[in-house]
Amino acid sequence: MAFRSPRKSSKKPIGRKLLQVLPIWTPANTAVATLFFKDVLEKLGITDVRSYFQKWRIPIAISIVVCAWVGAASEGFKGSSLAACLASLHR
Repeated sequence: MAFRSPRKSSKKPIGRKLLQVLPIWTPANTAVATLFFKDVLEKLGITDVRSYFQKWRIPIAISIVVCAWVGAASEGFKGSSLAACLASLHR
């Protein structure tokens, strides 16, 4: 059996290339995201916390019921209670 020297890796370091491909999050991105979020809420008619809960009360209630049902199906009463609590915290 002949001795074979290990091949040198043909992979080049990806540091520079990776930075060119991946976006870097900057404060300017944060400002744009915040403005976009505020604009979306304004278009939905949400101006404060009260209007948020008034607008989303039905989807919140549905998510609580669905999560409680799935929790009950998988873990019984303990799962139902935990899922309902977690779903209500999500709002």
